[in-house]
Amino acid sequence: MARKPAAVERKVNNLIDWYKWEFLRRNPEYRKDYKNFMREFGAWFRKNGYWYDRRKYDARAWQFFEETIAPRLKEICVRWHISEFFSPDWSFDKAGNHHIYDFALPIPTDCPNGEAGAVWDLPSLSPNPASRLKELAQRMKARRAKAKTTLAKQTLFRVANGFETPLSASD
Repeated sequence: MARKPAAVERKVNNLIDWYKWEFLRRNPEYRKDYKNFMREFGAWFRKNGYWYDRRKYDARAWQFFEETIAPRLKEICVRWHISEFFSPDWSFDKAGNHHIYDFALPIPTDCPNGEAGAVWDLPSLSPNPASRLKELAQRMKARRAKAKTTLAKQTLFRVANGFETPLSASD
C-alpha cells in the first residue's frame, strides 16, 4: 500500500489532534482540574501574567512559578497527556492553532509520547534563575516557531490545492 503524501498525513494528524482536544475540553474531569487550578492560582496569574502571554516575571514571582505552579502544570499535563494546560473554553482551528494576541499557540494534544508536560521540567533547566527564565522563554519560542511554521505550511497547502486564494500585493 502506498504511503500518503506528507501534506495529507499532516492534515490527518492535525484533525486527529483537533478531535482529541474537542473531547478533552468537554471532559468533566479536565474541566474540574482547570477550575481547581484557576481557583488556586488564578489571582496570581491575573497579577503576574499567564505563562503564555509573554510577560516577564520578576525574581520573586519566577521563584513561586518555578517551585509551586510549574510542578502542578507538569502533573496535570502528564495526567492528560498534553504539552500545555489551556482553558477548556479555548478553541483551536483545525490546523491546530489558538490565536491569541499577535501569535498562535499550538494545540496541546499534539504531544509525542514521553513529552507530556516536558516544558514544565524547570528543575532540569539551568541552576541560575535568570538562565532558567531565558531557557524557558527559548522553549516557548521554539514551540511558537513550530506552530508558525506549521501554519505557514498549511496555508501553502490550502493555496496550492485551491482551498484559498493567495493574497496579492495590494491586499
